[in-house]
Formats: sequence, C-alpha cells, structure tokens
Amino acid sequence: MKPVVLFRSQFDQDGESTIAGRHLPVVGLRAAVPPESLVIGRYACLPYYTELAGDLAIHGSRLINTVEAHNYIADFEYYPDVEPHTFRTWESFAAIPQWARGGAFVVKGRTNSRKLQWRTHMFAPDFRSAVHLGAELMNDPFIGPQGLVIREYVPLETFEIGLNDVPMTNEWRLFFYRDELLAHGYYWSIIDDLTAVEKAKPDFLETGIPFARKLAAIVAQRAAFFVLDIAKTAAGEWVLVEVNDGQQAGVNEFIDVDSLYANLAKALPTV
Repeated sequence: MKPVVLFRSQFDQDGESTIAGRHLPVVGLRAAVPPESLVIGRYACLPYYTELAGDLAIHGSRLINTVEAHNYIADFEYYPDVEPHTFRTWESFAAIPQWARGGAFVVKGRTNSRKLQWRTHMFAPDFRSAVHLGAELMNDPFIGPQGLVIREYVPLETFEIGLNDVPMTNEWRLFFYRDELLAHGYYWSIIDDLTAVEKAKPDFLETGIPFARKLAAIVAQRAAFFVLDIAKTAAGEWVLVEVNDGQQAGVNEFIDVDSLYANLAKALPTV
C-alpha cells in the first residue's frame, strides 16, 4: 500500500497540508484516495470513523489506525495498560472509593475536554463539585456523547496561569509511529513567557523523551500512529496526561511539522 494523507481543508492551519505535501501525496476528498492506499486521515476521520474505514475498504484502502486501534485510544481503553504512569481514573462517580473522595478531580470526556474553561468546566475542587460538573458535561453536546472519565487531580509544574485559571504546565506533545518518535514540542501554544519552557527543555530531552518512549512501546502494541502528552508533576515526576490518535492531534509552532511528515513518510510501509 502507498501512503496518502486525506486532509480536511477547513482545519489547515499555517500551511500544514502544503508541508505534508512535500513528503506524501495529499488529497482533500475521500473519493480522491487512490485504490489500495494507506490513509492518514488528518483531521478527516471524525465523527464517522467506522464509516470512513468502510468506504476506503471498498477500494482496497485502509486507515493507518484500524477502527479497533482508534477506539482503543478514543474510548480510553488504553488506561489499564498505562495505569501506573498516569492519573488515577474512574469511569463513574460510583466507582470512586471513599478513600479517594477527599481530594480534587479533573472531569472530562473520554477523548476531549473543556480545558480552556478549566475553572468552570474541567477542574473540581472536591467530590461534590465533581458530581455537579459531571452532570453539566453530560449535557454538553460535544463532551456528553463521549462519556465521562473522572481523574484524580495531581498538581503539575506550572509556568503560567491563563484566562479561566488555565494552568500552562510543563507539558509536551510527542508524535509516534509505533515506537518511533517522529516529532515533539511544548504543548501550550498560548503561553506568553517562554523563559520557563526553555529552561525546562533540556530535562524534557534527557528524561521526558525516554519516559515517553517507554509508554510508546506499550501503546504501539495496539495502535500505529498516536500522540503522547506527558507532563512533569509538581513533585518532579513525569506522568502521562493522555494518548491521542495521531490523525486528530493538533500541531503548534513548537512542533516541527516538516520533520513530522518527513519522518512519518520514512517510517511508513510502502508495499
């Protein structure tokens, strides 16, 4: 199979599709995908991932992540595999044991969150607030259909506080094809002062990347193209924030998009 990028044009920012086209064929419509292609559906897979996979299969093509692989990530099925390296997480409030109800929580969808509304739509200072927030999010047309996860709040090393008390933390995004690192960069594109980021970068390169590689070896057993978001806790430990399907995960000015696609093109099978 020859790789091709199926790129949804309305999500093209800063010429990403043009950069991708330097290294891989790019099309804007599923009907334009050549038969027997390996398809990287950049921002083009949702909301009907299974249907897209079926459409492509008619002409002998397939997505880089199978439906099962995508669901492994999108439905938070990866949690048991990475549990020792991420925040304690529960899928219902009833499942949270009494001993764990005394702290703060983060409430989000299985895939997405309202992180830019941190103070009112993601962070809950106590269990009662988390329950109320969960009820609100279940009525959110974007979050509710995904189902909720409730996560133990662990303070992260924070560089800056934005609007709605958004904590811009020591957090990094890494793109992988299986266990091969393709590109990486600082996560928070809206940060104003980069001084702390530059100071933290050597430690990320020395200790953060090896931590991510260890996790990538686990996730790569179930998915081909994925993103790991990792962060440093206030106590100084690396933690996995979440896993994302590499087809849907965004890039920013801190991620070398040219290297991302160049390395992906080299890593992909071509037969």
